[in-house]
Formats: sequence, C-alpha cells, structure tokens
Amino acid sequence: MITPYSMLPEDVQTALADKQVLDFGLNIEPETFRFERTHCTTPTSLVIAYALAVATSGQAKQVLMAGFDGYGADDPRTQDMQKLLDAYTSNEQALSLLSVTATRYTLATASIYAL
Repeated sequence: MITPYSMLPEDVQTALADKQVLDFGLNIEPETFRFERTHCTTPTSLVIAYALAVATSGQAKQVLMAGFDGYGADDPRTQDMQKLLDAYTSNEQALSLLSVTATRYTLATASIYAL
C-alpha cells in the first residue's frame, strides 16, 4: 500500500501496522504538481492527484485510466476535475494519460482491446 502514512491519524496507522506500507509524503499547494523520490506536491488531496504523482515519481511510462467517465455535464466537479487533469498534463514531467473506457474528460482514448 502506498499512502502518506505519517499524515494518517494514529488509529489508522495502528490498523495498518501489520501491512506492508510505503510512506510516500504528500504536500498540498494550489495549482502545483511536483514529483520527488519520497514525496509529492499536488494541488489537492484528491486520490487521483496523489495517484498521478505516485506514478510520475515512480517513473511509470504511461497511466491507463478506466472507469474515469466523469460527472454529469452540469456538475461543477466535471470542470474541477478537468482543471486538475489540465494542470497535471501541463507539467513537463507528466506522463501520458490514456482512457481505456469512455470519458467526458479531454483525454486520449483507446479501446482496452487495442493495446
């Protein structure tokens, strides 16, 4: 499990005591993505921001996204998520994002069967 372990409440740390945990630190700074060997800085604590940062810091080659279809067109979370994705992809270290299922976001798409 990868988590910002040192930021977790003590009861959660205790519950994870018998698990293999990688403590990958998390800093929150608006409109910022930074990727380091042992920690990251993201614009929000949303899991997608953290997951993208972990993959980038770990030097993955690409991120395949499934089930990332988005919210309804009138839902403000759609714009918030698109803004987050745009901030990530504009970073010079950003990985290629490829949606393998239908999505409302501005992402490259491909069929999982075509890979």
